This record gives sequence, C-alpha cells and structure tokens, in this order.
Amino acid sequence: RQVAQYAQENIQLYTRLGNTYECRKNAKICTLFADRQITSFAYTEIWERLADYTFSTWLTLLLCLFAVSASFSAEKEIKMDLLLCTMPGGRKQTVIAKCLSSAAFAILMAVWFSLWDMLGFAWNYQTTAGLSMPVYALGGYANTPLQCSVGVYFLLCAVLRALGVLFFSLLCCGCSALFSNALYPFFAGCGLAFASCAVSVASDFLHDPCWRAFNPASLLFPKSLFASTEYLNCLGEPIPAPMFVVAFALLATVLLVVLLCRKGKLWTSFAANPKNY
Repeated sequence: RQVAQYAQENIQLYTRLGNTYECRKNAKICTLFADRQITSFAYTEIWERLADYTFSTWLTLLLCLFAVSASFSAEKEIKMDLLLCTMPGGRKQTVIAKCLSSAAFAILMAVWFSLWDMLGFAWNYQTTAGLSMPVYALGGYANTPLQCSVGVYFLLCAVLRALGVLFFSLLCCGCSALFSNALYPFFAGCGLAFASCAVSVASDFLHDPCWRAFNPASLLFPKSLFASTEYLNCLGEPIPAPMFVVAFALLATVLLVVLLCRKGKLWTSFAANPKNY
C-alpha cells in the first residue's frame, strides 16, 4: 500500500510537470499494488530457496547444447549434406525435422527438470504448504508485478525456462550448420549462452531493464524478471519488461528457424544447379 501511495503522489507530481508517460506508468503501479493483502500465512522458506535454485537450469542448458551441437555438423563430417540435397524432399524438410526434434528435446528437458525441482524440494521439506499463497508473500518478491499464487508462479518459471533453453538450443543448431566438427558448435553455443547469462546477471547491478528486456538469457533466471516491477517506454505506453523478453525471444527463435530453413533451401538449389554458385 505504501508503493501505491507513492505512485499516487508521483501521478500528482508528473501531472503538474506534464509528463504523460510517467503518469501512465505510475497509474499502472498504483492499480497493481493498491489492493494487495496476505490473508493466510505458511512456511515459505522452501519456495524462497527454490526460487534461488539455479543448478538444474545450468544442467539443462548444458545437456541441450551438447545434444544439438552435432545436428548439422555430423552431416558435413561424413558428406551426408550433399547426398540429402538429391532427395525428393530436399534438405529443407530435413532442417525442419531437426529443428522440431531439437525444440521438443529442449522443451521436454526444461519442463522435466523444473517439475522435478518442485517435487524434490517438497519431498525434502515434507510439505507443500504455501503454494496457494500470493507470490508477493515470498521474500524478495514484495515488488513483483505478478498477482498469481506461488504454485502458478513456478509453473510460469518452467515455461519461461523452456523458452530460454529452446532459443539457445536453436542458436547452437545454427552454429552447427557452420562447422563440420561437432565440438566447435558446442563451444560456440556455450560461449554465446554464458556471455548472455553474464550480461543478465550484470543487469541486476546496472538497474537498467533494457539489458534484461532484450536478452533471452533472462528467461533462464525468472527471479531477475519478476523480483521488481519495471516498465519500458513503447511509443509512449508503459509495457512490462518481461513482455519484451518473451516477445524478443519468440521473434529471435522464429528468425533462427527461418534462417536454418533458408540455408537448407540454398543447399538444395546448389545441388540442382552447382554452376550457378
């Protein structure tokens, strides 16, 4: 309620200054925090520790990168890529199949580890109490923009992690299409993923939502997205920063698939008319 009160005071201030954007942003904050209350209490340490637990995220990322790193490089190593171009369906269908299989594997692994994390913590503490509490009842989430329960929040985290792992898996597939040795795309994918994660971690100290909003690695660590309420100016309208992350990751993922399919089309054209290249 103090946050809502401060937001109301800011609305009055920015109204006098004529700052329309800040008025809209603080109006949303005021609406978001005005009616918050905790009607029941439970033991929340288990879920606070789960929110800070990142080992399975790193493990999932490494397993997925290792699994998809040889998706296309293995073809080049045994010269199968040239043979596939002579198939009736061409190389494009092969690219689509490999992208779908890589995506299915990445999503399955991310969701699997996320669910086992919840079950493991619940079994270790011998309780599931607190899952129905609002997520802002957890320590470190007092300023979160979410209004859902703790259980729904962790399901949301599983979906976001799956999207983040999917992006980096397809990015590693793209690296695999550039090399004939499977080790090179694995190291390239790991380097890009870890660099993005380092930027995401550093953004917590920079206090600039733009560093997180356009970095798919932020999806791997949802607490950095939802621990505080941040907005970005989009044509004068305040848009929550997590929405930018999801939109950017989806757009980048689709772009990666299109580029891989385009590369497959070029290979098919090359096999049909090598003199043109």
